[in-house]
Amino acid sequence: MTTEGPVILNGETPEQAILESPPKSRGRDEKKGTKRHGTKPCLKRRETHLVYSYQPQPEHDTQSHKYALENVKQEMVELHVWEVIQGIIRIFKIVRLTTKEFEEIQKNDKQGQYKLLGATAESRVRKLKRRETNLQDMCTNNCKERIGNLFKILKIKDTSKRNKCKN
Repeated sequence: MTTEGPVILNGETPEQAILESPPKSRGRDEKKGTKRHGTKPCLKRRETHLVYSYQPQPEHDTQSHKYALENVKQEMVELHVWEVIQGIIRIFKIVRLTTKEFEEIQKNDKQGQYKLLGATAESRVRKLKRRETNLQDMCTNNCKERIGNLFKILKIKDTSKRNKCKN
């Protein structure tokens, strides 16, 4: 039996079927590597937290230091707030929020903004929390600088250059 013209399979020519077939994996495990959550940056497998630093407008500059740790898996955010008066820590508090509440705070805050610094691992966050407790109890002078040095513990990884995420 001979047919005239192109062979049609499922309403498609063979050329269309070939062009529309999904790309094949190159032998890599697609689940390893990075993931993308909405508009969030790509994270490597061990990176579970995004780190934000609060940057006030110059006219609203205060003695408070704020940073946020967003747990991407649990969709929770911890705001860490330090009040330093005359070089001594007067107030330290942690406020727990959902990711949506944090996004609302970011939208409505007119005195400053939270800037994404990068990502870090869960083990680094635990270490930071231990050091925060020690610093709060023992810091008597030069506390502002010591709070800034806490970020070194997190070993924050830059996520801005990661533009291709695997599913």
